[in-house]
Amino acid sequence: MKIFKASSLFFILGMVLNLSSCEKDCTDPITLTNPVYFQFEAKNYAWGLFHSGWFIDKNGKFDYFNLPASWNEPDSSGYISKTDLLSNLEQADTVVYSISMHELQSQARLIDDVDENKLSEIEHVAADIGISSLYCYKRDSAKGKYKRILLETRGDILQYNLDPEAMELTSWLIAVGKEGRVLDWN
Repeated sequence: MKIFKASSLFFILGMVLNLSSCEKDCTDPITLTNPVYFQFEAKNYAWGLFHSGWFIDKNGKFDYFNLPASWNEPDSSGYISKTDLLSNLEQADTVVYSISMHELQSQARLIDDVDENKLSEIEHVAADIGISSLYCYKRDSAKGKYKRILLETRGDILQYNLDPEAMELTSWLIAVGKEGRVLDWN
């Protein structure tokens, strides 16, 4: 009888430990080495230049920029060099919010799984109201560059990345941006 109780106890203990474990969210923390992981950007050229936004850097800081003097755009394939990305980040000279390293790590780990080619059709919905976009950045070791990947665009056009990880990151960026009062995404 004591053997049965002891084996039952081990079985129950094993079940409790198994139920309390998790897969993707509880793995070892990833090392955050990219200078930037996420970006919000708003642009409008209708009545003069409007260009502002923020990056979420490797320390979880929301680095704000407004009318940067010399901005480096990614190439037509979405790639940007580390030098150019760092130059853009240097022009984001005001920290407007921050998140914990744990929160950043849990979201940054999804970036590698985002499929950049699962974009919805572009919907033209307005004119001259500008464009606001959310992006993530993925390091491409083979090219030695960073790939800026569209998560969602709103304004003159609407376009969404329909990949499940992209949709999860978009929802998170909108929520954390609203929480920090650094994003009005309606």
